[in-house]
Amino acid sequence: MPKTPKEAPQARICPGCGITFPAGGRGTGKVFHDDKCRKAFHAVHRSEGFPLAAMVKAWHSTRHAKAGTREAAICTFARGQITKMAGIFLEMDEKADRDVVAYVGGLMDSGELYMDRAGRR
Repeated sequence: MPKTPKEAPQARICPGCGITFPAGGRGTGKVFHDDKCRKAFHAVHRSEGFPLAAMVKAWHSTRHAKAGTREAAICTFARGQITKMAGIFLEMDEKADRDVVAYVGGLMDSGELYMDRAGRR
C-alpha cells in the first residue's frame, strides 16, 4: 500500500507576539515562533494564574452555597474578582498583541486536555 504524502505544515499565529510563522517542528508543530516569545508568554500566564487560581477555586467550592451564607458571599465576591481580573488581563493582552482566544483554540484543536497532562481522568 503506497504511503500518502504528508500535508505541508500550516501557518500558525504566535500567541506571544501575534506574528505568522510556519508550523514546522516535531509532532503537532511549533506553537511559538521562538523560545524568547514562548518564555515571555508563559511568564505572563504564571503571573496572571497565581491570583486567578485562588479565586477560581474559591468560586468552584462555594458555587452551590445557600443564599445568605458566608459561603454564598465568598462565591459572589470570587466570581466578581474573576471577571475584573479577566478584563484587566485581556486589556494587557490587547496592548501586547497577544491573542489568547487563538491560543486556546489551538489547544482545543490539538486534542490535548489539561487532564491528559496531569495524568488524571
